[in-house]
Amino acid sequence: MIKLNKIFIFLSVMAIIVYAEDFPQIEGWKPVSEIMQYNPDNLWEYINGAADQFIDYGFHNLRVQEFSTDSVTISVDIYDMKQPLSAFGIYNTESRGVTPRLSIGTEAIITPPSQALMFKGKFYIKIYAFKGKLSQSASKEVLESIAEKLPGEGSFPPEVSLLPRENQVPGSIGFTRVGYLGLSELNNCVYAKYSENDGDDYQYFLIIPDADQDQVEISERLGEKWQKTSLNQYPVWYRKIPYQGLTGLIIKDNNIFGLANANNEEDLFRKLKIFCD
Repeated sequence: MIKLNKIFIFLSVMAIIVYAEDFPQIEGWKPVSEIMQYNPDNLWEYINGAADQFIDYGFHNLRVQEFSTDSVTISVDIYDMKQPLSAFGIYNTESRGVTPRLSIGTEAIITPPSQALMFKGKFYIKIYAFKGKLSQSASKEVLESIAEKLPGEGSFPPEVSLLPRENQVPGSIGFTRVGYLGLSELNNCVYAKYSENDGDDYQYFLIIPDADQDQVEISERLGEKWQKTSLNQYPVWYRKIPYQGLTGLIIKDNNIFGLANANNEEDLFRKLKIFCD
């Protein structure tokens, strides 16, 4: 029994060592702390009030290490969100409204002198300078070094490609895990903003069912507030939403597409027809 306990302890230590060595090292920067690790049960110890939002997006674990060079010390937070769509969602939430967007990892933003954000594959990365100032060039070098070492594709989640491209507003793509448009029945929504030449603004979105859901179950949740009709033989549900205009859903090829902020029913069905082709 003693031998077995020793073997278990040895294997556990080895697992920790392997995991630690897996943390991306940054050229020109020296690690100055141990690697801290968090899971859904204790994430609040590190980010307190923001923990629930990360968990809503599917947070799996977090690794944190501090690095230093010259007069600057930074923390590197690597969130494993389990899937690229969740990593994109939390990145989009925390970077909303910030430009320009950089093609590092999948996408990144830099806000000197203290912070940089990036996502790649299932990972969301936050860099924060808590001693000294982090310049634009230094931030870029740090992000590029980390992105090179992290596994995963440097492309946007494939679900994003299902949204129409025509009239799409650049940089407007997002993902809301819970309560899109403020409605409890609209969850797991990839969306983008659109603008036509006459200044008519609206949104297209795609509902991604959870693993234990299907289109029928989602449509049944719409209840009496949504009216049901059809468009080119495809089922359509629609309703007026405060501050979002007329909103409609259409099921096509096992996908649930939506349109928000239509001006009227004629406008709604005209814009939903793009999914009937």
